Amino acid sequence: MERAISTAETAVLGTVKNATLAQVCEVGGYLSIIASIAIWMFTQGDGSTEAVAHAERFGIFLGLWAPTFFILANRYCR
Repeated sequence: MERAISTAETAVLGTVKNATLAQVCEVGGYLSIIASIAIWMFTQGDGSTEAVAHAERFGIFLGLWAPTFFILANRYCR
């Protein structure tokens, strides 16, 4: 037998869903920072100028995701 979901239950479920998304986005932001540093440090390749430049660019690219994740986490907390 199915029962109708009340408006209050829907609001609570929406809040829980948003809180979970906020936590996932926050963790994603921190992981982006860690991955950016790791990529920069460990993907220097053969040490040539081109390999080092590629590692720096890729690390910066991945590091730029962090603010986006933190902004989304902030938005989902509301």
